[in-house]
Amino acid sequence: MSALADTTSRALAALQERINQTPAPPDKDALIAQYDALFAIYEERVDDDWTHAAKKVRDAAAAVQAVIDSGKSSPLANLAPALAAATANLKAALVGLPPAPVALNPAARGPVTAPAPGPVAAGPAPAANPIVPTGAAIPLTQAGLENACQKLAVKAAEIWAVLFTETDPPYCGFWANGSPQILYEQHIFHRLTQGKFDVAHPDISSPDAGNYGASGAHQYARLKQAAALDESAALQSASWGIAQTLGTNFKRLGFATPQVMVKQMFYSEDEQLLAGVKEILASDLAGALAAHDWKSFATGYNGPAYWKNNYDEHLRSWHAKLVSGALPDLRVRTAQVYLMYLGYDPSTIDGIWGKRTQSALNQYRTKIGLPASDQLDDPTMAALSKDAQAAIGAAVPVL
Repeated sequence: MSALADTTSRALAALQERINQTPAPPDKDALIAQYDALFAIYEERVDDDWTHAAKKVRDAAAAVQAVIDSGKSSPLANLAPALAAATANLKAALVGLPPAPVALNPAARGPVTAPAPGPVAAGPAPAANPIVPTGAAIPLTQAGLENACQKLAVKAAEIWAVLFTETDPPYCGFWANGSPQILYEQHIFHRLTQGKFDVAHPDISSPDAGNYGASGAHQYARLKQAAALDESAALQSASWGIAQTLGTNFKRLGFATPQVMVKQMFYSEDEQLLAGVKEILASDLAGALAAHDWKSFATGYNGPAYWKNNYDEHLRSWHAKLVSGALPDLRVRTAQVYLMYLGYDPSTIDGIWGKRTQSALNQYRTKIGLPASDQLDDPTMAALSKDAQAAIGAAVPVL
């Protein structure tokens, strides 16, 4: 464990001990301020292009902060179960964090010296197959969504319109087994390999677009066949995650190799969305998205043949639905994603609390010995998060 991880682990243990006091300590505001100061260090230290381990800590810290924020108007002791689960995830993330460039001081925010930006770390070299995902399939967070809105200078409805248009039902960046949603493009593989596999492997290498077939496992079967022939070309020939970022963009998005980009796609929807944001900025499409110039955005993001699938009209339709109705509730959406990981069926991953989501959640509550409820309470959410992450962590897909 690094020096920072050890120091922070001890700090969190001390804070947790105080949280578990009954009744709640009178200095609740001071305790929350300590958490704020602790997590601010990660926010200031972790650059978008820093290590995978640091990104994991950042997301875990944000999850703890979300629990804190949700309970500022209630006794802090009531949050113990949710805090315990979230804090455990943060401690686990700290194991892989490199040593801190400055000493940890949770008492005050103060200036923090960040490490010099460098290439995204690719992680340990795999033994047999270089495509070994190491992420945790973390659902989209409020911080990730707000970051996208800020970088693109748009509102959440514009972001969601793109995401719902880009992904297939159930509209999640991950499938139920924790692998990112992908679409394999045979014509791109053909171009990148100069057509040398066309004759022997016409189903996965062809000058013509199409021949997509079913979504999900079928796309990975095609990708795996292509990767056996030319791994780098195969990874670049698929679009990845919630924003369906094409692998050929890896360099201009700041990734050292296609493999590094793919590892980030397996990690979280925040990373998937960030890649899409970088692509939009690199293609100078933020203005078109903000102005609801759907045709211009469709041309740049989906390609000149966007009209074949009515891409611009899908964007327009989704945006109209979102601004006239309710935007996805990320807490509900996270529960839906975790239920899907655990084998339950909440139907669409849309962040809307409905009968299917409530039914799936009650099936889960029954399994863990809790009575049915029409509420998504903190203890259930904490248990759901813990079980889902354990399930995904134990079954990380390998291409």
